[in-house]
Amino acid sequence: MGGERGCTGLTARGAEQVAQLGQRLAASGELAEIDALYASTLPRAIETAEILRGPLEAIRGRSFELVIEDDLRELDPGQADAMSWPVVYERWGPFDFDLVAESWCPGAESWRQFAARVAGVLVTVAERHVGETVLIACHGGVIGASLAKFLPLAPGVERLDLDTRYASVTEWWRDGDRFFLGRYNEGGEASQPVIPIA
Repeated sequence: MGGERGCTGLTARGAEQVAQLGQRLAASGELAEIDALYASTLPRAIETAEILRGPLEAIRGRSFELVIEDDLRELDPGQADAMSWPVVYERWGPFDFDLVAESWCPGAESWRQFAARVAGVLVTVAERHVGETVLIACHGGVIGASLAKFLPLAPGVERLDLDTRYASVTEWWRDGDRFFLGRYNEGGEASQPVIPIA
């Protein structure tokens, strides 16, 4: 569980994936209008933003201050932070993230709390940068929470079971109070298999 204590940053493979994404962005010029660069507080997100900063600055022809935003971090795992998934399941499982009103281990955010935090920070960032393009280096859970909060879902559905790829691009654009999904999971390599929740 890679929370504030457990995150050890990108692996060599992860850094390579992000570098490949940076090369693609530089070659295509698709983010030539970028105005701001954000990352969560977790080392892997900060490293991702730092790897992308060079190509993005070359595209834009200007330097960027990296804005670190705590609420862009992954779901807070509470006492499970830095534990392996098998240990987490043995100690607190089986659990279901769709039990949205409850924490799944002591100190952890529930899915509902996490999704509300993510929606709140994304709205805040959008309001700070009206009419601008913002790149956010974040996490699969943050992307999943954004999809669950901003896409029209069936009544009672609060979480989508999607597999967000590492070093992929998800794009949102905003019109008034509505968010529209421009692309999801573009580029990047398939995620590694995870242990299913029992």
